[in-house]
Amino acid sequence: METNVANQKPHTVIIVVHNEDTGKSIKLEGESTDLVQSFITKLYEALRTTQKPDDRLRCGGAQVNVFSYANLSISDFERNHCSAHEWVFAGATGGASCSRFR
Repeated sequence: METNVANQKPHTVIIVVHNEDTGKSIKLEGESTDLVQSFITKLYEALRTTQKPDDRLRCGGAQVNVFSYANLSISDFERNHCSAHEWVFAGATGGASCSRFR
């Protein structure tokens, strides 16, 4: 028997994001009906910065790219792509640059 997601009551979802750049963790809270994008937005508000093209946000041991699923509800994302409630963030570093001075 299939579960009708539309009839499920919204519930609180808590995601803990581990920031590889600082070693700190950020707790994000929302409803199961919220889009993944709303969690991404809350993350950047907590970081006090804006999203950069080379930022990485991965979910679970499978390292699923969270940004790719921004338009899904968090419950659909958890059910179909990554059920882990822990994500890992790494900001864009711009890459290492090597200058040779002669």
